[in-house]
Amino acid sequence: MAVLRQELQFRRPGWCVVVLVTAALGLGIGAGGCEAPPASLFNPAFVDILDAEGTGEGATIDNPPGYVPIVFVNKTSFSPQLINYLEDLNAARRLSGADPTLTDLRSLRPRLRLPLRIEFENGNFLEFEFLEGDSVVEIDVRDPDVDTGITDVPTDPRLTESDLTRLVASCGVSRVEIDGDPQVFVPVFTRTIRVEVGEESGEQTRTLVSIAQPGFTQILPDEVDADLNVTLLRNYGIREAPAPAKDLRCGTMVGIAISGTVSIPFTGPEDEPEDEFIQEHSEVPGYVDTDVTRQASIPGRFRFLVTKR
Repeated sequence: MAVLRQELQFRRPGWCVVVLVTAALGLGIGAGGCEAPPASLFNPAFVDILDAEGTGEGATIDNPPGYVPIVFVNKTSFSPQLINYLEDLNAARRLSGADPTLTDLRSLRPRLRLPLRIEFENGNFLEFEFLEGDSVVEIDVRDPDVDTGITDVPTDPRLTESDLTRLVASCGVSRVEIDGDPQVFVPVFTRTIRVEVGEESGEQTRTLVSIAQPGFTQILPDEVDADLNVTLLRNYGIREAPAPAKDLRCGTMVGIAISGTVSIPFTGPEDEPEDEFIQEHSEVPGYVDTDVTRQASIPGRFRFLVTKR
């Protein structure tokens, strides 16, 4: 995979630090010179680490004319049905990332990934992602040797990475846009059930086909035909797709907010579940394999708002 590597300057009165931004691999601080880079970008948290007093000793260049702050706001929530299920998991010590003594998890915030692209007037560009939300995940206890009293370490490192919700670019930004599909972390196992009818008895049997593990799931637009008529509802309308922020003046703040509800379809479990926890629930996260509509609805319904002021 090709990796974009862009050398940038982070400047504050009296000093300069080079920031190395590596697409798809996150942000890191590296050493280097401060000679006429195309743009500068930094996380405000860097300031407290590198120059908490603001003295700015060791200046090498003048300050830029101004900045364009870019802020991400996560306004999503879990559906009540999913919250109730997460609370049951937590009570059974099957939920990592949450205090096991809590009985009310309504304050949990879904974890979102938002890929972004910043384009500059000089033709350079940067690609990075915002990451924000709680890192709860259902623990797989189908193996009887697993001790549910010990919180498992999430297998996806993006659940334990530090949140990144804001960046500041120096003036000269021409365009800011969402680059690809945002993703939300679905924290529970989702079951696919097949309903079979006996040829002679007519009795229905519910069989487990597969179990999807917790993981990041794309937020996708509705499917439409050539006349833009919706043929399959997914996660947002094509007319509600987020527009890029353009014609940005120095000092303009770009805000990107995602709101909506993370929801998973629930269905009756298989007839002979091996898991006692599943046996105790009349409905669990999942869907019947012929129900394309409910499958397409995962991970919920969302709205985007891109503002500049």
